[in-house]
Amino acid sequence: QLVPGQTQLHWGAQPLEITRKEALLLETLLRAAGLSCSKLQLLDASADGRRDVGEDTIKAHMRNLRSKLTSAGAAPDLIETVYGLGYRLNPALAA
Repeated sequence: QLVPGQTQLHWGAQPLEITRKEALLLETLLRAAGLSCSKLQLLDASADGRRDVGEDTIKAHMRNLRSKLTSAGAAPDLIETVYGLGYRLNPALAA
């Protein structure tokens, strides 16, 4: 459960602290409801006015977010890479 604008979420009963950028990216993926999000969409969504991010930064944030979610008990393939496009939440797992 992620509350928009917050950096703490709960995976099951376990609280999980994520960064602001990770929260923005996760919120974007949740809003897409299993549809693919392009790298451009994710770049726009993670722009918080503090500093610009690039594709390598998006990859790093996604890697960290996946690691945190997996350590909290989420399936390793909850966030899927859509090669040539971007990322999405695995529709079979995101329900």
